[in-house]
Amino acid sequence: MTDATPELAIGIDIGGTKIAAGLVDTEGRIRVRRETPTEPGEGPAAVIARTAELVRAFDGEVGESLGVGVGVAGLVRARDGVVAQAPNLRWEDVALGPELSAALGGRAVRLDNDANAAAVGEVWAGAARGRAHVIVITLGTGVGGGLILDGSVYRGARSVGAELGHITVDPDGPVCGCGNPGCLEALASGTAVGRIARERLVTAPDVASSLRSGAIEAVTARDVVAAAEAGDAFSKALLGETGVWLGVALASFVNLFNPEAIVIGGGMAAAGDLILAPARREMERRAFTAALEGVEIVLATLGNDAGIVGAAALVLDPKLAGLAFAREARDTPLTPAEAIEALTFHCGSNPNVEDPRWEQGFLSMLRPYKGLRPEVYDHLVQCVRTLLPHLKSAPKLDRRVISSLWGICHLARYWGLHPDGMLRRNGLITEEDQATLERWIEELSYDLMSILDGGEGAEGPLA
Repeated sequence: MTDATPELAIGIDIGGTKIAAGLVDTEGRIRVRRETPTEPGEGPAAVIARTAELVRAFDGEVGESLGVGVGVAGLVRARDGVVAQAPNLRWEDVALGPELSAALGGRAVRLDNDANAAAVGEVWAGAARGRAHVIVITLGTGVGGGLILDGSVYRGARSVGAELGHITVDPDGPVCGCGNPGCLEALASGTAVGRIARERLVTAPDVASSLRSGAIEAVTARDVVAAAEAGDAFSKALLGETGVWLGVALASFVNLFNPEAIVIGGGMAAAGDLILAPARREMERRAFTAALEGVEIVLATLGNDAGIVGAAALVLDPKLAGLAFAREARDTPLTPAEAIEALTFHCGSNPNVEDPRWEQGFLSMLRPYKGLRPEVYDHLVQCVRTLLPHLKSAPKLDRRVISSLWGICHLARYWGLHPDGMLRRNGLITEEDQATLERWIEELSYDLMSILDGGEGAEGPLA
């Protein structure tokens, strides 16, 4: 692959019936697709083996080892790559990330739940592209959701937050599959709409509806949407009620998170304004006026591809995915444990620094910075290659090495040298500014090498 070719990654969406995968480029386009049955009844090891086979097929096609991102339905601890609970796979505490990494020879694998992956996909390459504060809701069999706050996915302290479908909207409402009464999922999912329609058709036999033309026990949400679109009053009223419950939840989300956009996806999104118009009215009735300013409700555009594209974005845009360990300034030094976590995350599950894959892993960290002048990029590569022998000989990781390396990368990316950086993109950086930034990067590079050589390094922002 040449520098002119868009960088590629493999995005994988593991569902209860199939494993869907795609070769995705930096524009969010799926170049090649593959899928295989999940067969969860065969156990996690078999599912992981089939997933690894898909990855190796893509590797063979492009002639190199590619980054891998995976989305899976359930509670996922993204940081350590563990699926804590996945009911549709019948998994509990499955170390999917580390085990898939091991099956691929120690390659780094980035993991998240499918709702977060879909949210990342829509913000990275879909309906909310380029926005920094977004709520994504998927109305399907259940209700999923993802939060993009300040340009990164929000997961919470234990990586199991943002379960938007399980906010209570009616304390006296029907019991949700999670066991609690009145969750949004119990009132606004496709499953809920089908159930409520069947119940009301049975308990109110005098209510006219075209849905009675077939077997009532077979009525689904899809039938309700089709009947409403054809003018069925019963179905239109039910979808309007569904929209009200959705609006109640959205008002809470708007007051809590002050988003720029709310993206609605999933099968129920096909109802369009039959649900969204009442949802918007209810949201506007309940939310703070100031928080509502500028908020758009838009339909998702990636459809079933959102999970694949978003999983690939876990690799191609770790800042958006919320998986860049040093993505914000630190007032305290990295501990040895944090440094090991960061390095292991970027370089695979095997902490053996003698493994040549570590060099490949470190250099992959620098791929976003290829837009720098060649001599500056070469400086970064040299820093990494100088770092490796130090890791092999050091009894523990020196936090100054890690913080200096991250400092160089973040100066390059966020202070304007990268062509996609904010300053360069908006024409706000002068040639003099750029020269200053380059000097700072060179000084930090020198600082890093000085530390590695045993010196104390120069005084500076990371000293």
